[in-house]
Amino acid sequence: MDWLGVLVVHVDGTEQYFDEAPNEEARRFYDQLEESSRPLCEGVRDSRLVTAIRLMNIKLDWNVPNAAMDSMVDLWVN
Repeated sequence: MDWLGVLVVHVDGTEQYFDEAPNEEARRFYDQLEESSRPLCEGVRDSRLVTAIRLMNIKLDWNVPNAAMDSMVDLWVN
């Protein structure tokens, strides 16, 4: 976003320019989208979103209880 408005680059590479900034709800969505595309940590190629999806897939495939998943995630976070 610059002082004139917002430039949006779509996944297909096309660009779209808006003369006004998005509303607060849209801004929060764009911020979350940008945050989810960042790498999990330095040296890791997967994004935070991809990592969360893979964890959910493992949980469902192996029928891991919620408490066990919470414990594993707490281990990583701390």
